Amino acid sequence: MAQTDSGWLAAIDRARATSAQAAERCVAEGWRVIERALANGVELEAVAVARAAFDDPLGDLDRLLDALRQAAVPVVVAPDDWIAARTDGRTFGPILALARRPVASLERVVATPGPLLVLEQVRDPGNIGAIARSAAAFGAAGLCIIDGCDPFHGKALRTSMGALWRLPAVYVRGDPAGLQALARTAGRRNFAAALDGDVRIALDQPLPDGGELGPALWLGSEAHGLRPATAAGCDARVRIAMPGDDGGDSVDSLSVAAAAAVLLFAAQRAPPTPPVGAVSPRSA
Repeated sequence: MAQTDSGWLAAIDRARATSAQAAERCVAEGWRVIERALANGVELEAVAVARAAFDDPLGDLDRLLDALRQAAVPVVVAPDDWIAARTDGRTFGPILALARRPVASLERVVATPGPLLVLEQVRDPGNIGAIARSAAAFGAAGLCIIDGCDPFHGKALRTSMGALWRLPAVYVRGDPAGLQALARTAGRRNFAAALDGDVRIALDQPLPDGGELGPALWLGSEAHGLRPATAAGCDARVRIAMPGDDGGDSVDSLSVAAAAAVLLFAAQRAPPTPPVGAVSPRSA
């Protein structure tokens, strides 16, 4: 059995207390999220497991302990109440890991083929995680966050079910116009999600051509949407059709996570950009 090490427990607490975009470490919770961290090459500095888990081991624990042993990751025993106080009764597994945050290059993410998700002032970590999970499923290039939640917040990692270990996530500082220009230079079109958008999409209506690499999909907070200047700087404003039984009159908007999933689906069905010099059917 691993030994109790109060030094590692203190390090986990420090990382939880200072979780922010500038921090070098984050804390992951639960068997599945930690397994996926290992599978994606995330550097784990230590793992803390509740003592009770060793008294009544599950298959999840045996399998994970073996993988941690092979990766030479220190495993320490934590008092049950110490783990319980930090997991608030959740059932992802009484286990916490201290991990080095993955670092992604903004320029590289923007230049990677696939839709690019840009979130402005989205501050709920649950929304970040849900969007990351959809983005990974739809083959997105990555996630850019402007003035919002830390993408490696514990709740974001849990909600993403480990998708944030393999989906590049970048916290962007500065004027959004710089990112819009960078996306255009890379061959992307910027689409702003807006309730009053002039481009309408639905499940049977794909997003317009998003450029050679795919579109940059901009979404704002659930309360206010994108800032006016940010939306104005995009190449088009898109709205998601919400017909419902009453023409959508009773619905203010979709949740930002649901809207992101719909836009990703629509982008996947968008017509590809023709190669340079090709003649379009309309002009033939």
